[in-house]
Amino acid sequence: SQAIHKDQNNANLFLWRGSTFLYLMQDQVRAEEDFERASKLDPLNPSVQLNRARLLAMREQWELCVAELELCVSHETVKTDSLQLRAESLAQLGQIERAIEDLSSIICDDPSNVSCIESRAELWRQIKQFEKETADEALANSIPKYQPGSYELMTMKQRNLLDSIKKHFMPNRTDELSIMDRTFPIRV
Repeated sequence: SQAIHKDQNNANLFLWRGSTFLYLMQDQVRAEEDFERASKLDPLNPSVQLNRARLLAMREQWELCVAELELCVSHETVKTDSLQLRAESLAQLGQIERAIEDLSSIICDDPSNVSCIESRAELWRQIKQFEKETADEALANSIPKYQPGSYELMTMKQRNLLDSIKKHFMPNRTDELSIMDRTFPIRV
C-alpha cells in the first residue's frame, strides 16, 4: 500500500495488491477495485485480465469469465492459465467440446500436464467418449507424478526460473527454497 501511495500510476502495484486481497485475504470487493484500477492504467496487461477472470470464476459468472479470457488467451505469458480457466468456465456452461479444445491446446504444448489430461478425461466421460477417456487416463497415469522437491522432474524452463529465484532472492539460503518448492510447486 505504501508503494501505491508513492506511485498511483503503476498498474502492476494495483495488480499485486488486488491479488493479495483476492487470494490471501479473500476480499473480492477490494480485489475488484484494484483490478479495475490496474485495467484502467494498463488495459492490455494480460495478467490483469487473467486475474479479473479468476475473480469472475470465483463468483461463478462463467459467461463474463469466458469473455474476459478471450482477451488474454493469445498472450504467451498467461496462455496456459487462461486456457485452463476458460476450459473450466466453458465446461460449467455446458460447452464441453470447446472446453476439450482448450485443454487439448494446452496438452499439445505441454504433454506432461497431468491436471489438464485428467480434466479432459473427465470431459470425455461426460460426453460418453469412453475410449478417449480411457486413453487420457492411461496417459495421465504414465506420467511421473510431481514429487515435492524433485528438481529432476521439472522442465528446463522451471529449473531456470527456480535457479533465478534462488540466485536473486535467496543467495545465501537454501532452506527457504526447499520449503517454497514443497509448498508451492512452480508451474510455468
